[in-house]
Amino acid sequence: MASNDGGPSRLQSARLVAAVAELVRPLDHAMPTSQNLRFAATVPKDAEFDHPAGAALMRRLSSELAAAGWSTDEMDNWRECGWSVLCRRGSSALEVVVSQIQDGQWMLQVSPQRSPGLIGSLFGGKPSASPGDVHELAVAVHRALSTLQYLGNPQWRWDGFPDEKHSTSEHERPNTVCSSATRFTAWLYWVVG
Repeated sequence: MASNDGGPSRLQSARLVAAVAELVRPLDHAMPTSQNLRFAATVPKDAEFDHPAGAALMRRLSSELAAAGWSTDEMDNWRECGWSVLCRRGSSALEVVVSQIQDGQWMLQVSPQRSPGLIGSLFGGKPSASPGDVHELAVAVHRALSTLQYLGNPQWRWDGFPDEKHSTSEHERPNTVCSSATRFTAWLYWVVG
């Protein structure tokens, strides 16, 4: 029912606001994107690179991941504060990044190499890896770091900093909640039809 001036009624406006609010939910309701790991490790200095720290760790991790069946590119200096390596399996492309946050304390992230934003996903853009792919590589990373004896006090978390309160010692399977594009499609069907 329209208002007297020809615009939407208050009920229609309230429904539209509710639908938009549902579309633009906080990140904790979106599809998981990255697995983040905080861990303790004593890593020897690298023979080739002294800055940033962690080149020896990434070199050995990359080698272990390749042995586990992942195709890995050459490691790369990540923003002058860590190291990254691209990993592929099938049609999935992921990135592993490691950086020292304190003496003996490290952060590592496993994420899709590419992730579209809201607008990109509305136009059909897809991340270069699914949450299941991210989890699969996180399992391989956990095993590799354990094998290399670089995995002290592991703390894993999806899409956030793995602190004492919000982390687990094992990587968790993704809780695939509906994505922004799915919510937008539902909203569009509600408005149109």
